[in-house]
Amino acid sequence: MNNIENTVYTLDYAPEKIVTGANVYYLRYPLRCLFEKEDNYFIIKSELIDIIGTGETEDEAEQNFAEEFDFIYHRYNELPDNKLSERIKVIKTFLNYIVENDYLKILKGKNILERK
Repeated sequence: MNNIENTVYTLDYAPEKIVTGANVYYLRYPLRCLFEKEDNYFIIKSELIDIIGTGETEDEAEQNFAEEFDFIYHRYNELPDNKLSERIKVIKTFLNYIVENDYLKILKGKNILERK
């Protein structure tokens, strides 16, 4: 008989908003990701922007994914394009398109998005 606890499950996950700490990213379109349970871990994976979030619970995986999103969004925008590979430049362009920049500017003006 198949051991259900060791079975791999894959679901669609498509957040329209990504929240981490004081940072909230409203997305123009849902970010399509895979949500998997493998052994005792939950995994959220976006091949489009090349990030993975993991955790022992669904909430931990979602929080880890949000932290990774926040990190690459800021990191890629800190660096000039001549310091990025072609693939990372494409991801940076996509991130800047999908994130509602006008809303982020409003939040930055209110110091809601200042990094801790």
